[in-house]
Amino acid sequence: MNLVHPDDRQRLEDALGKVVAEGGTYHLSYRLIHRSGRTVHIEADGQMVPATDGQGEHLLGFARDVTERHEAELALHAANAELRRSNAELERFAYIASHDLQEPIRSVGSFAGLLSRRYGEHLDERGKKYLGHIEQGAGRMQTLVQDLLQFSRLNAERPRYGPPTRRTWSAKRWRA
Repeated sequence: MNLVHPDDRQRLEDALGKVVAEGGTYHLSYRLIHRSGRTVHIEADGQMVPATDGQGEHLLGFARDVTERHEAELALHAANAELRRSNAELERFAYIASHDLQEPIRSVGSFAGLLSRRYGEHLDERGKKYLGHIEQGAGRMQTLVQDLLQFSRLNAERPRYGPPTRRTWSAKRWRA
């Protein structure tokens, strides 16, 4: 017990004492302080078993070093936290960018429409074709910005409780 981490010692003593007193099995997680000073994470399982000579019982168990798994879990939790933070920043950026892009796109589309209505008959075929490309491009860009805005709202619209909704991508929009 002198190798058990001081913060885990009482809990381990209590758990093992209960198994000795009441019988049954145990599954415990605790830390040991290695002679190098490094903390080692242990998982132990065992049970009370009758002595081979029929006189009383013994506590029989085994322990395994799960330090690598514990460290990997900590690294995974840290990576997940970083991904959540990064995703939140990306969603905020997408929301801001989509709002900021809407006005210039509307202006291009509106002025292209005005040019077409007011001066369309004065343009040659090449000019009409170019103006059509501008109107189509502005329309596609408006759709892309709307999709970006919708995408940035996905997490905000996700219900806090219940099963997650399934979303699929179409050429036009995300759909629930």
